[in-house]
Amino acid sequence: MLNTRQGSVLIADDYGMPDFTNFPVDDLSKTAAEMEQIIAGMIRKYEPRLHGVRIHFDPTPGDMHSLRFRLEAQMIDPLNRDRTVPIGVETVVTTEGKVRIDS
Repeated sequence: MLNTRQGSVLIADDYGMPDFTNFPVDDLSKTAAEMEQIIAGMIRKYEPRLHGVRIHFDPTPGDMHSLRFRLEAQMIDPLNRDRTVPIGVETVVTTEGKVRIDS
């Protein structure tokens, strides 16, 4: 879902990442906080295996053209549903509007 453009799948209009290229950049901290909320809300809605979802804007020094977010959560262990496993991934939105996922 993190590398799917919102509106590009038939499952739901709000499934996937919105077009972040249209967000205002005059107040980056406000825009980043709004993006964090959007990403966290989407994950909470469409990924029930994740709990304690936290999204953090993680700017790269010297690269003001990409948006990097860090996802931290607990995932239910598929082999033992009473146990959770910590996970962490980075989502990078490039200047071309493409989304890259790094672990």
